[in-house]
Amino acid sequence: MEKIDENYIKNRKIIENLHDDKKQKSELPKWLMTIRFFLSLIWIVFQIYIIIYPLAPMVQRPLHVVFGVSLIFLFKPLKGTGFKKHIFSFIDLSCVIIPLIIGIYFIYNSIRIQSRIVFIDPIFPLDKIFCVFLVVLLIEAIRRTVGISLLSVVVAFLLYGWIGYIFPGWLKFEGIKFNEYVELLFLGDSGIFGIPVETSLRYVFYFVVFGAIYSAIGGSKLLVGIGLRLTQGQKGGSAKAAVIASSLMGTVSGSAVANVAATGVFTIPLMKQDGYDKETAGATEAIASTGGQLMPPIMGISAFIMAEFLGVPYLRIALAGVIPALLFYISLFLLIDFRARAEGRRTIRFFSQENSPKKLMHFAHLFIPLFVIVFYIIRGYSPTMAAFYGSITGIVVSFFRKETRLNFSKLIQVINSIGQQAASIVIPIASIGIIVGVAIQSNLALKFSSRLLQISGGSLTLSLIFIIIGCIILGMGLPTVAAYILSAVFFVSPLIKFGAIPLAAHFFVFYYSVLAMVTPPVALASFTAAGLAGGNVTKTGIKAFLMSLVAFMIPFSFLFKSALLWEGEINYILVTTLYTLIGVIIWTASICGYIGIKLSIPIRLFLGFLAVIIMIPKNMMVNLLAVVFSILVLLYIFVVNPWLKRIINEKS
Repeated sequence: MEKIDENYIKNRKIIENLHDDKKQKSELPKWLMTIRFFLSLIWIVFQIYIIIYPLAPMVQRPLHVVFGVSLIFLFKPLKGTGFKKHIFSFIDLSCVIIPLIIGIYFIYNSIRIQSRIVFIDPIFPLDKIFCVFLVVLLIEAIRRTVGISLLSVVVAFLLYGWIGYIFPGWLKFEGIKFNEYVELLFLGDSGIFGIPVETSLRYVFYFVVFGAIYSAIGGSKLLVGIGLRLTQGQKGGSAKAAVIASSLMGTVSGSAVANVAATGVFTIPLMKQDGYDKETAGATEAIASTGGQLMPPIMGISAFIMAEFLGVPYLRIALAGVIPALLFYISLFLLIDFRARAEGRRTIRFFSQENSPKKLMHFAHLFIPLFVIVFYIIRGYSPTMAAFYGSITGIVVSFFRKETRLNFSKLIQVINSIGQQAASIVIPIASIGIIVGVAIQSNLALKFSSRLLQISGGSLTLSLIFIIIGCIILGMGLPTVAAYILSAVFFVSPLIKFGAIPLAAHFFVFYYSVLAMVTPPVALASFTAAGLAGGNVTKTGIKAFLMSLVAFMIPFSFLFKSALLWEGEINYILVTTLYTLIGVIIWTASICGYIGIKLSIPIRLFLGFLAVIIMIPKNMMVNLLAVVFSILVLLYIFVVNPWLKRIINEKS
């Protein structure tokens, strides 16, 4: 127990360094820290206010964005010493004030902006000035939060929109003039203040509030403790604990990196203690935490945006995500189990204060906020109200125990945490609005869709391969939400043209955008896990990607079998799920090369082929035949082959 606690403390320090929060506190003057706190508090008050008294869309959305832009320069300040420090502080303070002035401008001009006809009514000089300021500040905010990857894409699209007339072939278009850019990005609701920002404003912010409160009162520790308790004493139990804990954390956290940070401080030391090398421990935690974005009821930000794109309630998206998420974690759990048995790993018991039955029961009241959220979502309430009631419940139940009580010190941390997390989400979401606006205005999305169909020669298989590669490439250096939105803009239309239902098409690109979080060379979840494990970043990413192969076929299943997304009659859904589960088991055995005994290469290839036949074709009879052949292969492995060997040995 002492060793686990020491490792926990050590990894907590790593997490603190990764977030760089303490360093920022020491570098920021107290008066700037005070501004940061009160600006976060005002943002929270504003978001509560608009639940009761909604404002016009072109007031709410800009105010939501400017709060995020202003705060990001306080949470991610420029660093310098001596005279440079004062210059940088002045720059940061200017970057904080200018967005707030833009927000005030939208308030005072709300009637004009709301009632004007886009591309017809005149543009005022201040519209142009503030548009330039906001775009420049957004670009710098992207650089500080996400990095050069998303920054490069945004700048490339801005340039493409500006000088589109010089591009050859199907990429060529007349270009977007400066006034049109102001209309598109600043005065209209299809650019920076488009659907993604509306989703962040209406849904995502409130779940950030809930997550910050739930983490502060000890909810994440409870979920991790359950994962540790359920898997102790099993072969590969420490790695299985990472899967269970991350899946449970995924129900309340839609962020892979946050999931790694919350669960990895416990599970990674245990895996290393269990004999796993640093890279394997980090990879296991990375891929397990990445799946958290697929796990209802609180999925990743992309799921809320998907609901807006499809025009359906979030409950429909959460319901559709249940079976794919369970299949993802079952395949990962089986992979770890098969490997542990193949490697002859010992079973270990890990005891600590976090997973003792008495401790878990002591914190059982922290389940109540989760039940409240699920209850209100199932009852048909908006995600906003579900998260709001869940947050209020979390505050109330925290006072049931002294250890979980949300005291004044924790409350300050929660408010700062909400400001930082929400700002870090708003920046990429708003910047993606620039990309989407240019892609639609230039007709690039439609032309790309037609081009993809032309290149693939109308072949569904080739198109799916191109789409998967595209989703993963986009997701390598971008946050999942950015990768999903771009993938939806460019790849969903071809999938629908091939006959996929819109829900399945969106889930298909969403799934592979999520898996990109562990795909090298830029794998954000793998980077965080490697930092915790002290392993090589590239090796950790490669191992996590290879582990993700066990779940690679699941999107093909629900693309062709929409019953897995809860479409159709319950009997058909259950039978389809059962067949797919069998396929997942066979596929995992094929990838791992073990299912009770080590499998030869030909057997692995044949089982992989059968798994594909079970999981993809919609014809139930074909699925059943593949299941029968799989059973025959397993009978040969476990019964016939040993019997033949025994006869040969007896004769010799």
